[in-house]
Amino acid sequence: MTDAPSSKFDAAHDVITKVVGSGPAVLMHARTLPPEARGTFLMQAARHFLSLHDERDRYALLPVDIRTFVESKGFLNSRSVALFAVESPY
Repeated sequence: MTDAPSSKFDAAHDVITKVVGSGPAVLMHARTLPPEARGTFLMQAARHFLSLHDERDRYALLPVDIRTFVESKGFLNSRSVALFAVESPY
């Protein structure tokens, strides 16, 4: 069953472990989440890194996903702060 959730989560974990620098930060943040939320988080974070694949040469280190950036103690540490979308005037 390659489509089983655990295999998808394992594949996402494998993608993240290959990302130098920011991958470990994402995995550290994943450990702070409730177990039932980790798989979905890992899949979202892996999709984030994969979306940057074609642009990877523009970065010294790929940026972490927005959830890790906002919630992680290594970054904004603002898990309990409500953030609202702001529309650009441009």
